[in-house]
Amino acid sequence: MNTLGCLDVPTSGKYILDGEDVSKKNDDELAYIRNNKIGFVFQGFNLLHKLTAIENVELPLVYLGVSARERRERAHKALESVGLAERENHTPNELSGGQQQRVAIARALVTNPPILLADEPTGNLDSKAGKEVMDIFQELHQKGNTIILITHDADVAKQGSRTVRIQDGKIFEEGS
Repeated sequence: MNTLGCLDVPTSGKYILDGEDVSKKNDDELAYIRNNKIGFVFQGFNLLHKLTAIENVELPLVYLGVSARERRERAHKALESVGLAERENHTPNELSGGQQQRVAIARALVTNPPILLADEPTGNLDSKAGKEVMDIFQELHQKGNTIILITHDADVAKQGSRTVRIQDGKIFEEGS
């Protein structure tokens, strides 16, 4: 996931993303790619606990230099898209685990990236919240988003349109 997300560069070979060899990009170019082409959803949510839900969702837009008014509008729409507009002024400790993960998804979506990388997004959730998160991913996929979801949960993996199993750093099995 770190290589796909341009957090690490490959030690050998090439990594072509959107027609560009990202393995030859410098740190600033990689940061631009991460902020504009890839949204990240982590198992541990990675929300800032002193910020409200809407402020957490706004963060990627701050780094892009988007005006405060536009940031707020886009963050509100992103929270609305995951069913949390009414909770936008709550801090993470006032939200359930499933709600925190939906805030994290909204944060990943707010820059309209074509790719979402999700690392065990249901790993810290109960089955009901996990289903809600997977329903959001299914809806996003139907709208045209590319979602790369890393999981150890076979039931979650079955929901993908394509599955690639990796074992010991190599593709072990691939299929639809």
